[in-house]
Amino acid sequence: MKKTLFAIASVAVLLFTSCTKQEQAADNDLITARIENLSTRTALDQQGDVYNVNWVEGDQISVSNGTQKAIYKALSGGSSVTDFSKMTWGSFTGTEFTAYYPTELADGVLPSIQKYVEGNVSGLPMYAEGITDLKDIVFKPVTGVIRLNVSTSVSDVQVSSITLSSDQGFSGACNINSGIATVSADHAGDVTLDCAPGVAIGATAVPFYISVPANAYTGMTIAINTADGKHSVAKLEDKGTYSVRRGELRTISVNISEFTDNLPASNKGDALLMMGTDFNEVLKQFVKSTAKSIDNDNTIKKIVFKTNDPTVGEKKVSYFNSKVPIYASWNASTATVTVTTAAPEIMANESLSFAFCYMHALETIEGLTCFNTSRTKFFDRMFIMAGRFSPKLKEIDCSSFNTENGISFQSMFDSCLNATKIDVSSFNTSNGESFNSMFNACNKVQKLDVSHFNTAKANRMSYMFNCCKAVEALDVSNFNTSNVTTMAFMFTHCEKVKTLDVSKFDTRKVTSMDNMFSDCWVLGELDLKNFNTDKVTDTRSMFNRCKSIKTLDISHMSFPATTRMTYMFYQMEKLETLHIEGMDMTRWDASANQIHMFRYEPCLKDLYLGAKGYNSPSFLPTSFFTDSADGVGKRTGSYSGAITIHCCKDAVKWLPMTTLRWIASGYSGQSKIPVKFVDYITGEEYTPTWAAN
Repeated sequence: MKKTLFAIASVAVLLFTSCTKQEQAADNDLITARIENLSTRTALDQQGDVYNVNWVEGDQISVSNGTQKAIYKALSGGSSVTDFSKMTWGSFTGTEFTAYYPTELADGVLPSIQKYVEGNVSGLPMYAEGITDLKDIVFKPVTGVIRLNVSTSVSDVQVSSITLSSDQGFSGACNINSGIATVSADHAGDVTLDCAPGVAIGATAVPFYISVPANAYTGMTIAINTADGKHSVAKLEDKGTYSVRRGELRTISVNISEFTDNLPASNKGDALLMMGTDFNEVLKQFVKSTAKSIDNDNTIKKIVFKTNDPTVGEKKVSYFNSKVPIYASWNASTATVTVTTAAPEIMANESLSFAFCYMHALETIEGLTCFNTSRTKFFDRMFIMAGRFSPKLKEIDCSSFNTENGISFQSMFDSCLNATKIDVSSFNTSNGESFNSMFNACNKVQKLDVSHFNTAKANRMSYMFNCCKAVEALDVSNFNTSNVTTMAFMFTHCEKVKTLDVSKFDTRKVTSMDNMFSDCWVLGELDLKNFNTDKVTDTRSMFNRCKSIKTLDISHMSFPATTRMTYMFYQMEKLETLHIEGMDMTRWDASANQIHMFRYEPCLKDLYLGAKGYNSPSFLPTSFFTDSADGVGKRTGSYSGAITIHCCKDAVKWLPMTTLRWIASGYSGQSKIPVKFVDYITGEEYTPTWAAN
């Protein structure tokens, strides 16, 4: 077959430098921003055996000066030479430039979806390098073109899409070397020509043009879908090699004898979703072309997943080696993303991390039950802040998720502020290592069944249930915590949980209990006899505002490594008896780390200290028992009417120098509250010498 070359003409590009022209550039920014996400293309103009590449008005190119990129727009079409207007704002200078068409090529990506244009190729990738004068850019193609001449004896056939696949990749991450685009073998995917709403074919061959990288293709398969949902697959010779060169046209003729209702061979495998982070970015880039997974989106309201649906969307969201493509489409009027695949289910990748994160306006996610997550290891941050500002996102249905291979569930539902139901009933967490912030700030969820969680491999549980303010019951009695190293903020603001069975918790490896039970307002008691705090370095606000606990016994805990205890028992409003006999206060050497420890405990009657429950006279933590401004109901002991300190003799020398003296003296206009010291072993009463106020 005779090879025909593309004749490429030079393209003139206007660079705005004067103040007046900068203002014109700003106007262009405002106008063209509305069409930023629309497909651009170049047109083929046949002249005998030669196809000239012509610009189409609105074509966009990306120009790089090595550190910055600027986008330019074609002002007219129909010719191989045209003027471009700068779309991006700001100065753009340099000594040498590189230019790309389409703009995705500047990011090192060959698009996986091309639009059908009658008699033309959509988005022929082109490249120009070594540019020193922006008024004279000469583009050259970095790919070739396959022309599929498709015919059929079947009547009334409308082709909706054509997908090419082979042993080599047609799309994905690419490099440009010596003017030739080469797809990375590790991330090579197929390419789909979207022919919607349909292109009629019959006995006379109809040409379909698809740009592809230069390569020698083997194992090539051509899958054709029709507008009425039928399919046909043409697998070319197994050992056949179909070579395509840069800037050349290769014709392949295909005759289809039948179409079936069943999925073609190429659609019987997995429809494998791309990595969660990439998926998130593709969806957000419908709204903002430069969006990343960590960026906030306030536009997307609804995401719908549909299986057994051959619709070709605007962008491909399947992984590079997926056997069945998955597409995503955007409806701006309804702010809806629709994800479709011809396969019966969507196979989630190894990572679903960030898949729906930071989509603040999200109201609905439909079709999550079609996900097969059997190979997924990372669920972390999957829904973090999804629907954060949308009170309509009330349910997240993960009831069908297979999580047996899940390693990380960190921040999976973090800050889903308006969700009222999260179904994790099917979760198998036997391989889970990180549960940090898994349900953090799920403020409105009332029921959370984690009783079946297997946490034998868990090593992180900080913030796991933090701010689960509406949860009324939390069964963690079967949690295996033998490998957990941090429990900081684990149950903070579980404001409606009345009982919490942590009696079996193994805390020998835990280093932080910072705010662990803080703000558990209605929690009546805690059995912590099994807690080991030998490695704990931080117990700041550990029981802060546990307003309903009357007796707390942690007498067996010595806290030998703890350096920060600020607010540890602060505002325990109903606390009457506190056992901390094992606490070693003699090693404290930074008073700021123990401030406010026994403040706001108006019902306190008995405080039990042990042999080391004292410090030097010069060590006086601020507001240790009270502050001068504390009144009735806030001042420690103001409701109990008297406090008994069970301690050693040295404590009787130290404690009267702390703010405990203000309680005994009624300092700052308050009533005096009797404070009695008795020996913690014999019960013998001591007479203290109180320091002056």
